Amino acid sequence: MYSWLQEAIAEKAEVVTASRRLARELRAAYDGQQIASGHKAWLTPAIRTWHDWLGRQAASVENPTSIPNRLDAFSSAWLLERCLRRQLADGLPGVGGIVRQAVQSWQRLQEWKVPLVELESSSRSIDEQAFSLAISEYAQQLSSDGWVDGAGMGELVATLIARKEISVPDKLVLAGFDRLSPSVQSVCDALENAGCVIVAAATRESCNDISVMSCDTMESELRAAGAWARAKLNDEPQAKIAIVSPTLEANAPAITRLIREGLVPGWQYGSPEFAAAANVSYGRKLADYPAISIALLLLRWMYQGLRSREISSLLRSPCIAGQEIEGRGRLELELRRHPDRSWSMPEFLNIFRGSDDSPDSIRFFACITELEKVVTIHPDLAGAAEWAKRIDEALTAVHWPGDAPLDSREFQLVNRWRELLNEFTRIEMVTPRMDLADACQRLTALASDTLYQPESGRGSVQVLGMLEAAGMEFDYLWISGLDA
Repeated sequence: MYSWLQEAIAEKAEVVTASRRLARELRAAYDGQQIASGHKAWLTPAIRTWHDWLGRQAASVENPTSIPNRLDAFSSAWLLERCLRRQLADGLPGVGGIVRQAVQSWQRLQEWKVPLVELESSSRSIDEQAFSLAISEYAQQLSSDGWVDGAGMGELVATLIARKEISVPDKLVLAGFDRLSPSVQSVCDALENAGCVIVAAATRESCNDISVMSCDTMESELRAAGAWARAKLNDEPQAKIAIVSPTLEANAPAITRLIREGLVPGWQYGSPEFAAAANVSYGRKLADYPAISIALLLLRWMYQGLRSREISSLLRSPCIAGQEIEGRGRLELELRRHPDRSWSMPEFLNIFRGSDDSPDSIRFFACITELEKVVTIHPDLAGAAEWAKRIDEALTAVHWPGDAPLDSREFQLVNRWRELLNEFTRIEMVTPRMDLADACQRLTALASDTLYQPESGRGSVQVLGMLEAAGMEFDYLWISGLDA
């Protein structure tokens, strides 16, 4: 597979992909080709996603002060949210969802190089006019403060290439691009004018064995897809098989469960390898992982009360105050005897401390007391870097994420959380100081918007979305949801 890849790397071409998954796939394919050729060591090939390649090109400028400062995704979303709030009605619910859609719309406008004047003239409804005004204010602030966000990197790199401020590769191979947007095309034009040869990655010949299956429901189709993959694997255990779902992003857990039911019936009751047989490309929100959810609950308790049900989750969790929870189970029963209400940390400690003298209960109260100390000594206002430090200290005080040794997935999850704290500190570019509640709420929003999937084996069957499958090659492919 990917017969063009080895030749392209041998010619010192840079390979740029439309998706991160395709970049990983091509690196793995190249490693396999090198091993098959008998090599024991080789240089890491220049295979990068489009956005990573743009960032690398901008970072290669000899005089960085001559270009705008790069604004990370979280900071740019926060800046756009402030512009939106000035145009929206006060107290409007669901602003977070509106911000996500606004960010995507702004990226699309930049991708297709739509002038803001045209956006303003075509705005009809109140919502469209509010979005147009917010976007215009956002673009003006980027310009006045000397910033560039991810959506503007294409235009920046095209300008730098035209001004000959960065060197260009001799050859560039584009892989997985269904069609080139005007933003991508402008960079390609600048590269070609500078003498770079740009080619599209070769694709395999079309499959001659194509069939259509009709199913009564989406659920029966996905189960049938899993059973089809199992039959193919029984015949060819080494075959590369994929199932593509156009709606994977909307409901990845349910789609994966149905496919697994057909692929490995009873996978819920087997070993973890059964579930790993279907490798899903779409991750979960970072805030949905239990350890991160517990951390976010603790952070919220630092500035507001928690309901009884939420405190019950803390009492049952082995992620804080040690693994033993027998005494904490009795504490939870005592908590349930009280009417459901919002409990602040001082109220909880005053009423329940001493109600159970088991070692794990005593340790839990000691951890909450330490957490309360962290809260009482915090400054009224501080920068994001200071809050990240305080938050890390608070979680360490309660022994998060637990005392047990971490397996590979847990270790990766904790590392991703620490990376998130580092990403959070960059917000100081757009909001220098904030209070504790604002800092915790911003970090929670960042965790809720961050997709995360731990690295694992490829699995026997890959489950992909439509965009991620572009440019990839398979022995057998099932495309679901073709009912329009």
